[in-house]
Amino acid sequence: MAELIFNRTIRVSGTLTNADSAPTITIVRLDTMATVVATTSTGITNPTTGAYSYTLSSVVAGVQYQATWVFVINGQTTSSPQIKTASVATGYYASQSDVENLGGITNVATYSDLEGVGAANTDRIATGLILSDNRINNVLRANNIVAPLPTTSLDFALFTDISARFTLVWLYENRGQRDTDSDKRMQVHEDYAKGLLQMLCIPGRLDCTTNLDATPTAITGRLNDNTINLRTLANPHGCQVFW
Repeated sequence: MAELIFNRTIRVSGTLTNADSAPTITIVRLDTMATVVATTSTGITNPTTGAYSYTLSSVVAGVQYQATWVFVINGQTTSSPQIKTASVATGYYASQSDVENLGGITNVATYSDLEGVGAANTDRIATGLILSDNRINNVLRANNIVAPLPTTSLDFALFTDISARFTLVWLYENRGQRDTDSDKRMQVHEDYAKGLLQMLCIPGRLDCTTNLDATPTAITGRLNDNTINLRTLANPHGCQVFW
């Protein structure tokens, strides 16, 4: 589950020093200005002298949060704001936002939230994206296409769409529920992505290097006591062998 860790240290004349009493923290979600943690000392840890830490769980990926620390040091009250952005799950071909644009932010959050905390689990979404990357790259390699596809490819956006669909289906099918895809939406995503990937792997279709583009080294040998010289000439569809 995505979380943010807020850390603060106190130094007096350059020396790490504990506050006079337990500090407090207040956390606000900046996109809505909603207070997600009311002023509290609960949950703040003091692992070493002068160091304080607070972990905010169940954050929304891509959203900024502002924590305001309040310390009392040598009888004086000091306020210290700190802004952090919750991480977003990313893969090579697609990111969390691509999956959310396809399936909806609420749906993606629901499919990934196995613990029922009410927020997207970016760790699970990242796992889905990585598995999708591997699935795509395995198909490319099986078709003698260099993987991963270069980000400069004119077809890269199509691979983003394929990865987002594979990830959405994986999250849905592994969400820990036993109901079925009654309206076949996930099957449509799966079939479309597989068909598009198969079409893009047609020899010569992609604007990238294949594993057959390089001209192999000539091989000289003997066959039935006759000297032979094997030469291979690369072309867009593979290699031809001449005796």
